[in-house]
Amino acid sequence: MVRYIYFYITADDFTIRYSLFENKFLTEGRTRRQFVTTCHSEFNQAEIALECRMHSSAICIPRRTWFVLRVSQYGWIVDMT
Repeated sequence: MVRYIYFYITADDFTIRYSLFENKFLTEGRTRRQFVTTCHSEFNQAEIALECRMHSSAICIPRRTWFVLRVSQYGWIVDMT
């Protein structure tokens, strides 16, 4: 069974920095109240899936890595750090 973590984005333009290893995230730009996270908190050992509701797209990222999710009116991109 494949398990995922989903980030449902409601703000228009902000950045999420998330540590899978430490299981926490930091936000930049707008306040946390403008978006919702953790619909599902389970994920498999290989990857994490992100789904952006306003763009109806998803991406898989290896666990135990830092990444930055940048969301704007033009789309979104993940920067591995």
